Amino acid sequence: MKRYIYYFMIIGLLPVFSCTDGLDLYPNDKVTVDNYWNTAEDALRAVNATYSNTFPQSDTYGCDLLFLDAASDNTYPQHSNQFGNFQQIALNAFEANHAALQELWNRRYVTIRRCADFLVNIGNVNMDPILKNRYTAEVLFQRAYAYYYLIAQFGDVPWVDHPLTIQEASSIRRTDKYAIAKQIISDLDYATANLPSSYTNEEDDGRVTRWAAFALKSRICMFMAGDYRKSSPDQKWYWEQARDATDSVITKSGKFNI
Repeated sequence: MKRYIYYFMIIGLLPVFSCTDGLDLYPNDKVTVDNYWNTAEDALRAVNATYSNTFPQSDTYGCDLLFLDAASDNTYPQHSNQFGNFQQIALNAFEANHAALQELWNRRYVTIRRCADFLVNIGNVNMDPILKNRYTAEVLFQRAYAYYYLIAQFGDVPWVDHPLTIQEASSIRRTDKYAIAKQIISDLDYATANLPSSYTNEEDDGRVTRWAAFALKSRICMFMAGDYRKSSPDQKWYWEQARDATDSVITKSGKFNI
């Protein structure tokens, strides 16, 4: 009987050693780095993923630009709803576990992670170079937008420009906010040079344009120049950059006026 058992064990092990070449080594039911980043459609889907947190629903702790102004002198909230979350921030009447800040942090770093994934892998996609530059400009805008929120609320924060390993994520440190500001302003310069003024296809409604990139650059530069909590290095440069970016939107575009 033992001899028969041994025979069955040997026969059962044969497929393991003899059919390795025929096994599917990668999962076919999910997207992985190994089976993605091949076509322009792959790149487009990755770009679209970076938009998901650009304007989150206002009923989710009020984590959009309108509510963010409630933490400044630009807006006074009269209601104790989502606006109230940021009024607490403006009054410095909040704790570390403040729900709106936690939501803001999580959403922005989800976007930054998706942007990093795109920027690391887009070079592997064989596609029209002009369209590739436009997609890259859209993603750089989204990263700049996310980091603007973060440095505005937290000051120095971790800078992420590639998908982090578990080890890196557990040891990453904060980067000086002025260094981050200079980088995202540079990213927006790339965006203004590679984004269209408008889109002709209906399915592209809502995509970032050159003028949106100029507007965001102006807002970031005014924030950095006007940070009187500490002496802002290159303050004059920030004001000049804000002026020029604003002029591009209001005057040079021929599309907007005050």
